Parts: sequence; structure tokens; C-alpha cells
Amino acid sequence: MTLATALAAARADADGSRYFQDLSERNPADATAQALAGFFAVRAGHDVAAAMAKLDQAAAMDLGLPQYFRGLGLAELLPGAGPPEAGANNSRADNRPADNRPADNRPADSERADRRPGVRARGA
Repeated sequence: MTLATALAAARADADGSRYFQDLSERNPADATAQALAGFFAVRAGHDVAAAMAKLDQAAAMDLGLPQYFRGLGLAELLPGAGPPEAGANNSRADNRPADNRPADNRPADSERADRRPGVRARGA
């Protein structure tokens, strides 16, 4: 798993695909090796249909990591998936919180807690 994580973080998808494809061929009963071979093949763009079939087979063989990597492989196929563009700034332009109000217009923590069901305000 350490190698898989390092390869994924480095986006060394072709290397990961080759390594785990070889490992999965030597150990066909190892669902995690099958899943990693499929996962890296999807990321590398190698025969995506075959890679998804390998991920499906691995997920059917075992719970846990094979199903996790199947989900990651599927997520890679979504439009806009992949690493962010170089130099792209994905943060909010004005650093406002999700409720889109400036900090001075938001209620204090204790006031927010009063409105949530089952949560008591501090000092109450």
C-alpha cells in the first residue's frame, strides 16, 4: 500500500499500471493487486474498459480496498477529474465562508449553537 500511495501521489500512473499489472498476473487471487492494476490503468488511460472490468472483478472478490480503489477509478472517469491545472487557484476569491457572508455579519458561535437542534449554547 505504501508503494501504491507513493505512485498515486507522484501521478506515476504508467509505472503503477505496469507494476500492479505484473503483480496481479502473478497473483490472480489477490483482489487488492487486481484492483490496483485496474486503478492505475484507468489513471494512465490504458484500455479503460478492460481496467474497469478488472476493478469490477476485484470488487466482487473482496470487500475493503478493492471496492475503495474501484470507487477511485470510477471517480477518475468523471468530467473534470484529475489533478488541478498548474497555477489554478481553487480557493474562494475573498475567503468568505460557505454561507457567503462576511465574518462581521455572521452570528457568534454561541448564537449559531442556539439555533441547532439538540445543541446548547455555551454558558447555558
